[in-house]
Amino acid sequence: MLEITAATPLQGRCVRLTLSDGTVIERDVTDLLRGPVFESIAWDEAAFRRLSVRYGTLVWPGDVDIAPET
Repeated sequence: MLEITAATPLQGRCVRLTLSDGTVIERDVTDLLRGPVFESIAWDEAAFRRLSVRYGTLVWPGDVDIAPET
């Protein structure tokens, strides 16, 4: 299974992802940021830009993440 090895926030809720096979892709994750757990990063640009990668998935401060299988 491919994992995310690096992520860079882009404009809006788009991210540039580097995958474990070296592929670089850009994705809009707006539709994945639904529900109360994502409320702050869905509306706050500064909060969204604090993304990082842990264990192959996108994470934000406060233990907010997108499930790796997503």
